[in-house]
Amino acid sequence: MNGRIASGRLATPLLFAALACSNGANGVPDSGAPDTGGTGGTGGTGGSTGVACDQAANGDPCAHNGDTCGPLDGYGCNKICIAGAWKVSCINPPTCATSVVQQGGHCDPSLNLICGPFEINSRCGMVSVMASCVDSFGWAYHLPCDPDCEALGETDCKTYQGCAWAVPCNDPNLPPVAPRCIDFPPRIGLCNSAGCGPGMTCVGVALNPNDISSGDCTSAGAAAGFCDPLATAPPALSAE
Repeated sequence: MNGRIASGRLATPLLFAALACSNGANGVPDSGAPDTGGTGGTGGTGGSTGVACDQAANGDPCAHNGDTCGPLDGYGCNKICIAGAWKVSCINPPTCATSVVQQGGHCDPSLNLICGPFEINSRCGMVSVMASCVDSFGWAYHLPCDPDCEALGETDCKTYQGCAWAVPCNDPNLPPVAPRCIDFPPRIGLCNSAGCGPGMTCVGVALNPNDISSGDCTSAGAAAGFCDPLATAPPALSAE
């Protein structure tokens, strides 16, 4: 009798335990599939940022019209955002010639280029020198010595870099001056004897900067100066 009653009391708790194992939370039957968790919310699309200005190439997308970076003038690349795309405009710096430049050849003095070194034959010998653009007169070499070109005749003058045969133009405001070999470039501007050294004086001339040996300033002319020895002063008259 006691054995049967004890057996009935054990059966009831086992039944509830079995039901608890077969049901999910709150008694909802469990399907047996693994729990993968929630799907989560859909993320926002966010704003369009485009490509950063300093990394952008022409045509890359940009975020804000009117954004800009880079130099506004001078050399380099300026970038501006127009209609959602970067527009890139570049100005490259000028480069020097890799071969010997022509003395007196055309150049733009506003670029302030100094190029070289170049191996040239000069009155200083074979030298490695730089060249720069001289206002009005073109490319000129920086020689390491005074070439003393004035001592040369026309044929020898044209043999050496740093020397040039100069033929002054006829100018009614200036005295006539004979052609001569000069150090190149010539002294530019109004004559100033102070730059000629002791025992010398400056003689004003007009030269064609495009061809100083032409003697023709019809199309172009520039004021320059030659340094000449001071004329020997006439003897003083004796008082009688």
